[in-house]
Amino acid sequence: MPVLGSSLINTSPNGHPTNLEDRPFSFAIGTQIFINPNNNPTDAVVSFKVDASLLNGSLISGESNLAIGFATDAELNTLSSWTNAKIADNNPNLFAVGFGRVTTAPNRVSVNVTGASTMTVARPQTVDSVNDVDNTLNITAHPFITGDCVRVSSTGTVPGGLSSSVNYFVINSSANSIKLSTSYSGALTSSEIDIQTAGSGTITVASDETFTLTRSGSAGSVTLKRGNVTVATFAQTNSGSPIRLFYWCREQSASSALPVLKEIKVRGAI
Repeated sequence: MPVLGSSLINTSPNGHPTNLEDRPFSFAIGTQIFINPNNNPTDAVVSFKVDASLLNGSLISGESNLAIGFATDAELNTLSSWTNAKIADNNPNLFAVGFGRVTTAPNRVSVNVTGASTMTVARPQTVDSVNDVDNTLNITAHPFITGDCVRVSSTGTVPGGLSSSVNYFVINSSANSIKLSTSYSGALTSSEIDIQTAGSGTITVASDETFTLTRSGSAGSVTLKRGNVTVATFAQTNSGSPIRLFYWCREQSASSALPVLKEIKVRGAI
């Protein structure tokens, strides 16, 4: 039986407030404590997914209104007064992965480490049409890049050759169309799936990226991966402090029932 992990859901009937005040409107601190990296187990690991469709902000690149990460107890004592500047801090006692919808690219959510965008996650997109001859899903001005992990769904039937329960990887065919591959390496080499029929109903392509934040080994280095690919390495290390998992948010969610962060799984904790 697969372990789905925990989810963080905004239970307010109206979502978070719409204004971006520099204080968190909601937060949760993980009860798990990651021990010193030179103890056993040596690694502190959390994996998670983010629903880009639920972030409604409008921010400059690198600015965050949602974050998840590791921090020491001393840092977490001040969590209720944290600002975006705190999330962006280059700090050996706080390792935050921030998210923010980008003003100049509203169909993308930036993934931020120490105040800099390391990559983006596309918001869900409706397919304009399917070409089962050249295997393309046509989406005007789509935000996807090659290698993005996605799922395809439909109010009717998904295109032939695809399944709504399988992850695929985007091949950025053109500014207005994508193709899909069965693997990340296949996407990089343009190994496309043969689409057999156009499907029916409203077809949607949505991000399904899994992120993994790891503090590893006695050196205390911290890295962020998208799937199996490292997308960021924190400049600071922490080789001697117990740390906790934290969640920070100062932004309105588009839903009071759906999780912004989901499938959160922790390993290496006591």
